[in-house]
Formats: sequence, structure tokens, C-alpha cells
Amino acid sequence: MPTQIELLRREKQRSNVNPTENRTLFGPGKPKEIREIISKCQILCMTCSGVGILEPSLKFPFILIDEASQVTEPNILIPLVRITDQIVLVGDQKQLPPIIKMAEAKPLLERSFFQRLLENLNINSIMLDTQYRMHPALIDFPSKVFYNDLLKTGIKPEQRPTPQEINFINKQIPLMFVDVDEGYERIHGSNIFNKEEVELVCKTIQTLLPTRQPNLSPMDIGVITPYARQVKEIVERLSTMKVPKGVEIRTVDGFQGREKNVILISLVRSNEDSEIGFLTNEQRMNVLLTRAKCAMIVFGNKRTLMSSDVWKLWIEGVPNVTSARFLNECLTKQNQITDQHQSSSTKEARSCTNKNKPRNYRKTYSK
Repeated sequence: MPTQIELLRREKQRSNVNPTENRTLFGPGKPKEIREIISKCQILCMTCSGVGILEPSLKFPFILIDEASQVTEPNILIPLVRITDQIVLVGDQKQLPPIIKMAEAKPLLERSFFQRLLENLNINSIMLDTQYRMHPALIDFPSKVFYNDLLKTGIKPEQRPTPQEINFINKQIPLMFVDVDEGYERIHGSNIFNKEEVELVCKTIQTLLPTRQPNLSPMDIGVITPYARQVKEIVERLSTMKVPKGVEIRTVDGFQGREKNVILISLVRSNEDSEIGFLTNEQRMNVLLTRAKCAMIVFGNKRTLMSSDVWKLWIEGVPNVTSARFLNECLTKQNQITDQHQSSSTKEARSCTNKNKPRNYRKTYSK
């Protein structure tokens, strides 16, 4: 809207018969200007809160709200009061709800209007049951566990080619769980990270993006992890390696609605108490496992994750490999960059892991 207001004012300025009159090109739109812009539009695209700048008398015969399952109830009321005929809500209540940072407000606002309608009212709803994103082998578990086995696939395996740089255990399934048994989580303030998983993720990226004739671009690869500190550790480690920039590295919340050809997931949690925190949240797990188009590799500690029934079910149903076997057999070595700094840092990480460190060791760092 600010751009349209500026263009309208420029047009008015050019046609102004009184050149001495000074009109500002910027600043908030006036009601008359907003009415003039909207009167020329057949379709108006705005955020829910953005609708609030419109005059209260302005109504719409049809409103479509996308990602409705992530909109808080107070926010969705802003466009709802302007309906005169029809409204269509599009969303997925099986994925992440609205993000509420204030703990006191979560019980009130974390449940979306979309979810409330589905659970409490007998309204007509249509499930979009055909997915066109993922390799068929990647959709089996999400369909069975999260969508009552109702999801169909509109994609053939040959339309989602497996990256040749990775030797997947099962050639028909571009999916692996890498058991980082020697890894351990560390606590930094209120956040958690896992150095061993950082190294494995970065080595995999290095393999996927060789210096000579790469088949993938950095924009084809995404890294997802539950913890912001792990994002920081991966970004910093990659900056010391000779890999092209552009790999997207985000938390689960930041990746909802996104997709990449290859997804690498670092689950981080590795401890003797089998605590996995909010990884038990099935909506979060659903987002994690449904971002990849062609291939997905998940790094985690099997013993810790098996404390969760749903993660146990997933791990037992996919190809498993130890981290040692993954490094020695699954990464195509001729594509890796031989870098003296990388080699020495890897040896240091391994020796640090093996020197009198109990498995699933947790260490606390001050802020």
C-alpha cells in the first residue's frame, strides 16, 4: 500500500496545475487516497492486521485467508468483521500453531480460530489430499501418523531425483537416520547445541556442494534444527569451510511453509535422561519431516530419541546408519574438498569426543 500511495501522489503532482503547492510523496495514506486505490482493484492482498488501516465501512464479498492455522484469534477477527458473503480459510492444523512468545498468553492464543472451527463446529471442510512436493517414499510416515493415511502423492519418484553425491543405504528411499551416538548436547544459557552434529551436517553440505561441477546449488539445500543456538553453530562452522554461500539454515518455526530439494535435520538432543524437550510435539515433528522434495537426512542420538513413542516409530521405519558408517560409506569422497583446516578440526573434534567423555554427556556453559 505505501508504494501505491506514493505512485498516486506522484501522478497527482505531475498533473497539478498549481506548481507552487507542495505535496509530500511519503507518509501514511489518507482515507480518500486509500479509497481511490482500492476502487481500482479487483483483488486486494493484505495481512490480517493490515486490513485494520481500511475504513470501517469498507466490506468485502469474499475473503480468503491463507495459513489460517497460524493466525491468532484476535488477529483473524480484523478481516472477519468485513465479510458480506463468503470466507475461505486455508491451513493445516496438523502443523505449527500461532507462535506466542509470552508464556502467560499461550493458553489463550496458541489455539487458532481455524482449529477451533474444525474441532467445535460442524462446518464443511475439504482436505487437500494430494501432495506435489515430496518424493513418494518421504510421505509415507507423515501420511500414516499425522493424516490418518489419507495423503496421496501426485509425484513420481523419477520427478524427484536422488542426489548422486550421497550413497543412500536403500537406493529406493532417499532418506536416512544417522545415529550420532558419540555426540552429546551442551547447554549455553537457556539454549542447547551439539557440536558433533554440527560437524556431520557441515561435512554433508561440503559433499553436496563440491568445488567442481556441482549438481546442486546452495539454494537447493536447507538445514533445520529445533534450537537457535544450533543454527548459530552451523552458520559459524560453515563460514570456516570452503563451501558456497546460500544454504538456508533455520529453526523449525522459521521453515514452516518452506521447501528445499535436500533437507538436513539436526535434532541436537543427546543425554542420559532421555529428555527431548519440545521434540515430543507432533506438530513440530510434522513440519520437520515434510520440507524435503528429493532427499532427507536426519542426525540425532537414537538412544535419547527412542524415549518418545512417535520418534521410536519413525526411527524403526527408516534406514538407519551409524555416524562412522555415514562418513565412510555414504559421503562420496571424491566430491569432498580436501582442506587442511577441515581435516585438522575434524581430528580435534573426534579426539575430544573420545577422551574420557561419557556418552550423552551434558555440559553447562554460562551466558
